[in-house]
Amino acid sequence: MTRFARRWWPIPAMLATTVAIQNIWFGRYEATGHAAGHLASASAIFAITFVLAVLVWASPPQLRRSPGLRVLAAGVAIAAVVPTIGNLRVVNAVGSDNWTDDQASALGQARPGFESGHDLAERGMWIVVGFAVLLAGWLWIKRAVSNGVGIASIVLCLIFPPWIFPGAGLIVLAIATVIKRAARLRQPELNGNRPGRQTVQQVPPLIG
Repeated sequence: MTRFARRWWPIPAMLATTVAIQNIWFGRYEATGHAAGHLASASAIFAITFVLAVLVWASPPQLRRSPGLRVLAAGVAIAAVVPTIGNLRVVNAVGSDNWTDDQASALGQARPGFESGHDLAERGMWIVVGFAVLLAGWLWIKRAVSNGVGIASIVLCLIFPPWIFPGAGLIVLAIATVIKRAARLRQPELNGNRPGRQTVQQVPPLIG
């Protein structure tokens, strides 16, 4: 159990940090109705950041140091800021009004930031999807993930509703990378080289 905790503690630590920051950041907003949906969409950046952090952390050291992985992961994270800004514009435009979707369509155009926020959020979601597909394709080409994982990730990025979780295929990549890390960690044990276990080398007899 202690060995398991030493190996995997960064994942719950990253999750706890992400949730804490999300609660602090969005705790100041009180949104209902139409605005509440946009606030939920704006918070997707935290889930994306957590998944990316797990993906990079669980990757082999050589892959983790690769400029390609760093650039594409940073591209996804930076792109996720765009729909967040757009959704928060809508939240601020609606304010404390508990509008339904129909009311928002009828009344929102008169509020500054309402239309531009919707446009920015929609465009930003697809930018995130594009970077996520590029990241999945790059990992697939580099054989960092299997054919099945690469295809599943790309397909999920394209078909999963981006207003819920843009680039949802990143979750597939992160899970596959964690599984491969677990396999790498088990490899020395399968070979009999457990931590703390010393192997005794056989010394050939002296010939006198």
